[in-house]
Amino acid sequence: MLGETVTEQINSQTFVVERENLAKEMISDIAEIKAELDSAVQNYNFADCDELIDHYSYKIKAAQTKYNMLLKRAKENGLTNAEYLANIMRHKK
Repeated sequence: MLGETVTEQINSQTFVVERENLAKEMISDIAEIKAELDSAVQNYNFADCDELIDHYSYKIKAAQTKYNMLLKRAKENGLTNAEYLANIMRHKK
């Protein structure tokens, strides 16, 4: 930090805060769609008619597609598994 101007320090700190906010949002989105996927799988397992089986099959496919897209986007933005796990553990407390 020696030799950095105040503006450079503020910009650096702003970048860190924005990245943390982006990571939190991505983690939240991933956790939400994972819960939807798990729910759809559970409901599929207990479906007792063809229409419900079809319905939950589509929900599972849609949730899997969105989950994969979110994981890809998180990876592209440099979100690591360690950040994801740390955030999950913070929310459990």
